[in-house]
Amino acid sequence: MPVATTVASSNAGSASVTATSLPLTREVTPSAVQEAIAGQPSNVQDFSLPIYVNNELPNPNPDSPLVIQTGSESQLDIITINQQVVQLQDSEGFRLSVSSTNADGQLTRVSSGGAIIVAQGTFITLSGNGFAPNSDAVAWLFSEPRRLGVIRVKNDGSFAADLRVAQGIPIGDHTTQVNGVTSDGGVRSLNLAVEVVEPGDEVLLGINPSGSTERAPANPRESVQPYSPQNDPVTTRQLAVAATALFSLAAAGAAAERREARRGKLAGVVTKKLKALKTDEEGRGDRSATWRGVGTALFDRSMNDAPLRVGPFSALFSRVLVDGAWLRAILGSRAIGVWSAAVALATAWAVDTSGYVATPAAWLLCALLVVAALDATAGALAALVITTAAVVFDRVGVWPDVRALLGIWVLLISAPLLAHVIRPLRRAHDTENFARERFYDYAMMPVFVAFAAGSMAKALNGLSGLDLVAPSTVTAVKWAVWAAMILRLAGEDLAFALYPKRSLEVQPAKLVSQTRAWGLVSVAARFGVFLFVAEPFFGINIGSLVAAILTALPALVKLWEDDLPNSERLFYWLPRGFLRFFLLLVIGGWMSTRLVGDDAPPEVVRNATPWLLVPGAIVGVIEFFGRSGKSWRDDRVKHIGGAIFWLVAVLIVAGRLQLF
Repeated sequence: MPVATTVASSNAGSASVTATSLPLTREVTPSAVQEAIAGQPSNVQDFSLPIYVNNELPNPNPDSPLVIQTGSESQLDIITINQQVVQLQDSEGFRLSVSSTNADGQLTRVSSGGAIIVAQGTFITLSGNGFAPNSDAVAWLFSEPRRLGVIRVKNDGSFAADLRVAQGIPIGDHTTQVNGVTSDGGVRSLNLAVEVVEPGDEVLLGINPSGSTERAPANPRESVQPYSPQNDPVTTRQLAVAATALFSLAAAGAAAERREARRGKLAGVVTKKLKALKTDEEGRGDRSATWRGVGTALFDRSMNDAPLRVGPFSALFSRVLVDGAWLRAILGSRAIGVWSAAVALATAWAVDTSGYVATPAAWLLCALLVVAALDATAGALAALVITTAAVVFDRVGVWPDVRALLGIWVLLISAPLLAHVIRPLRRAHDTENFARERFYDYAMMPVFVAFAAGSMAKALNGLSGLDLVAPSTVTAVKWAVWAAMILRLAGEDLAFALYPKRSLEVQPAKLVSQTRAWGLVSVAARFGVFLFVAEPFFGINIGSLVAAILTALPALVKLWEDDLPNSERLFYWLPRGFLRFFLLLVIGGWMSTRLVGDDAPPEVVRNATPWLLVPGAIVGVIEFFGRSGKSWRDDRVKHIGGAIFWLVAVLIVAGRLQLF
């Protein structure tokens, strides 16, 4: 429902206000708002007093919050989430959520009239987005004004705080007022009704009038705050830039592998660099009993045969199936234990979320990502368990649930597959520069796979339409995946050093290419999935259609790759690998600040953000016309420059450096 807005005009003589939640229509002058505001440097305001209306404190009705602001009038809507959280939001991306918790940290219900119920000595929780970055907001509670606290607004305009309501606050009806500076330098004051009660009298979620306790509804669509990517331009543009840079890095790695295949190397992402190993040389591990478990021979035959059967239909799943070859080389049939761990963790995920399409506790999510990083098949099995639970228990109710499930699949299987195309997970001791190149593998790949995993986790909010993944969880995901990829590299080295013969026996010598017919099906599916997934971020418009076409085009062109002309000059000058990733990261950052910025309205986010994906897609198509030729000289200048670019890129993806 709409919220009454009181506007303080810049013309004192003509200012008037209609505030339906106040007893009468009030006259308001700019001084009535500004007199309580003392300007300070660095865009920080000191709201030393609550904001009055004609010398009276606002007194909104429970079902009609009141907004007082300078500048033009705007409409805010009020939403009550699961009878726990009162949320005010507008179409420009501003959001304020207010709730209360008891002494045990449990959320309390709002009153039947819509007031926040808070017990003496407990907390009011405020969170939201849309105040000026790096400013201070101030929260008050009155009839008799008491300042609850100062809330520091972050760089991205978001804010959150738990503010204690003192034990001595009188029982009865009150108003909480949150005052802050808007992005254009104006003032916005939000006033909501609060009912203060004695400790123990608050209405807890899950306690019915008879006094019996019930489990709180687990449906996240009733208990989690909604999230709109179009109201969060900073995150949305960051995800778009990350996507185009990472896709280009993956495409560059895949192109390098195709060049290796044409030179007689073994084909496929997961079999890179294996040809140099000698099948007639056994290592200590090959002679050990670590892999000689029951059923190992049958397991090896099955895992050699399955990728070849799947390959003509799906290049992706053939690579998923062969990804854990290093584990099978070391453990034989006992490698199924990793799959079992993934299934157990996925079951715990489903229990933790009651089968709903949501994310579990951060530790559980991170643990499953670590297991999935060791073997993509384990991640696929976990995603299958989570999806099955959601379907069997009828938890897939809206299209955003389907999008979120797709996001979970990508999150759980993509880390090791992306790792393969950034740097080789498997590198044989067949070059004089092995030590240097392996150092680069350990230094570079885990950082950027962790960055990708964090971006995928963050994207779940937009896919689901819910604020599921907190920033702290994204940070935990990055560190967990980084550590897992270090462990994975060490495991691959162990398999190569001690199990050289087993490393060749446990996977096909060459993966089967996808047929052209199924390749066309894959391209069409990629186009449709892109639009389906992009809809909550960009909507369906010219920009998103162009981005979808350009994103699918490289896969389409690849089907006729051998029939295309090749320019050695283009190959020589076209940036490849990490240099391309770095350049697209910089170009994307520059474009995002120009096209979207930090405070863009939803319409601008919808129309402008898809174009951030275009540069990477164009480069991916151009690359097919420069597939082979002379490479840059491998000298000290190249390595020093690469190290500098790598350091700058790490600072950018870690959020420590902003170029624009």
